[in-house]
Amino acid sequence: MVRRRAESRAPIDGQGGWRMHSERDARGRETVRRFLDALPDPPEAPESELPLGTGLPVPPADAATVIDAARSVAARYWHDEVEELPELVRGRLGEEDFSQLCLLADALVIGEHPSAHTWSEQELQRTAAWVAVLMDRLGEDGVQQLISVLTQTVER
Repeated sequence: MVRRRAESRAPIDGQGGWRMHSERDARGRETVRRFLDALPDPPEAPESELPLGTGLPVPPADAATVIDAARSVAARYWHDEVEELPELVRGRLGEEDFSQLCLLADALVIGEHPSAHTWSEQELQRTAAWVAVLMDRLGEDGVQQLISVLTQTVER
């Protein structure tokens, strides 16, 4: 008799059910939570340390300058409807995926800008949306082009 591949696999709990799998997940989550709770609090940062947001090799700039730079990078590739690109990408990806991409843009790019700590919440969100557009359409190249434009714009 020839066994099908699916029939030859043992069930997760060895008895045909998924119960043990969920218990194992719960135990794993509990173990991770206990581990994290046991970690010591990080030490206070000395006053002399650089402020957060100094990871990008760009000069300080306001949010409007960064958004304009992102628009100029986008305009190189999409000549029509540049102003609507964040909403177009949001519509294509869906609200949840676009929000996740904005969080990624915020963590990897916006949060590393030396001036981001001075921007309002609305400016941070608008800037993250524009960076998310570049990341979605151009990936790391979009971020590198943004850095290049920012450096040239602010140094003028």
